[in-house]
Amino acid sequence: SPGRGGVRFEVAFKQALQQVEAGVVTHGKVFETYRVFLRRFPYNLYYGLEGNRAVIVAVLYARFDPKRIERMLKQRSS
Repeated sequence: SPGRGGVRFEVAFKQALQQVEAGVVTHGKVFETYRVFLRRFPYNLYYGLEGNRAVIVAVLYARFDPKRIERMLKQRSS
């Protein structure tokens, strides 16, 4: 979205990507993917590891029902 909120979200997203790129695999594993919290936003970045590569699976609203998140991640990972 335009404005400051969009800029702040983009910064938070880029910070999460930097953590993944840096190989910080201390993120919690949920539903067979790793989860990174986006600071100050109710969103999580989910990724999987394929060899030495990280593959972004999704960025999802953190307050979704966990069963919905699991279903969405399984669909995208297939």
